[in-house]
Amino acid sequence: MLSVYLISACYILTFILNLSLGLFIYLKEKKSRVNKLFFGIAIGIAFWTLSIFLMLVLGPFVSYDFSGRLSFAGSLTALWFFFLFSFQFPKSNINDRTYLIIKNFGSAVTVLFILFTMLTPYIVKNGHVNGTMEISVNFGFLYPFLGVYFLSLMFIGLANLLKNIFSSNYNQIEKNQIRYFFLGAFLTISIGAIPNLILPMFFKIYKFANLGPLGTIFLVLFTALAIARYHLFEIKVIITELLVATMGIVLLCFPFLMSSNFNRVIAVIVFLVFCLIGYLLIKGSLKEIKNSQILEQKVAERTKELAERNEELEKFYKLTIGREARMAELKEKIKEMENKNRV
Repeated sequence: MLSVYLISACYILTFILNLSLGLFIYLKEKKSRVNKLFFGIAIGIAFWTLSIFLMLVLGPFVSYDFSGRLSFAGSLTALWFFFLFSFQFPKSNINDRTYLIIKNFGSAVTVLFILFTMLTPYIVKNGHVNGTMEISVNFGFLYPFLGVYFLSLMFIGLANLLKNIFSSNYNQIEKNQIRYFFLGAFLTISIGAIPNLILPMFFKIYKFANLGPLGTIFLVLFTALAIARYHLFEIKVIITELLVATMGIVLLCFPFLMSSNFNRVIAVIVFLVFCLIGYLLIKGSLKEIKNSQILEQKVAERTKELAERNEELEKFYKLTIGREARMAELKEKIKEMENKNRV
């Protein structure tokens, strides 16, 4: 029973962290294409994690026809956004026309695979979870095509990121951002794709499939860290908000788990105190960002003022040098004229 609770807690925490962090980063700059794609990755990962949780923990109450198919749909969604993300992070490395063609065509293929997965037995026929929480699946005839599509998105995305690391189109900070994201993606694919895709497809080994979603936290954390390389204080707020939200949800569940009214009251008081502290903590972080922005603005204004003064001094210097050169030239002409007059 303890193992079930522990596994449930791990999956719930992974789900909350993925979805919350993706949402927070998206809300920081809604118009950013990078942030939108990252949010798409987080949503796909969250649904993948949720589906495995439903299979392993709520298996007797949830049909595998729904939860099992949802796991494939969620992981494919995350992988598709990861593929697009590799062309846009930290800035676009492909012209807009080509990107639009890839996006539209690939989105259509991805949606078709998701529809075939969720609505037909052509990719997933059926499956079940046994008493030791091991997953077993019977695949349809289209599953190999889905597997090839999975692997193509993974390897092309990783290869694209690796190429960008050595590209001359990025500065050192941007290359460091790509390294962070590449490391997170590689760890996630290693932990997620091998037991969930490669082992079941080629070796019919399913017993490690429940470990896949837990590795996705590496991608979210490393990507969030990379996005924050230009704005370090923003990541502080993101992490603070994420931790406050996660702990708040956990503490909110405590009153419903307590056996006595006294313990429920204590749990509610702890929750309210935590909310107050969390609010002050986030407020302090936001104030720190605001002060930093004000300081940066003052530095920029002072720099602009110094640049204008320097420009004025350069003009005065050029004018003075030009005047002195003109005077020297006139002196030479006067001297020449005096010499001619003497002769």
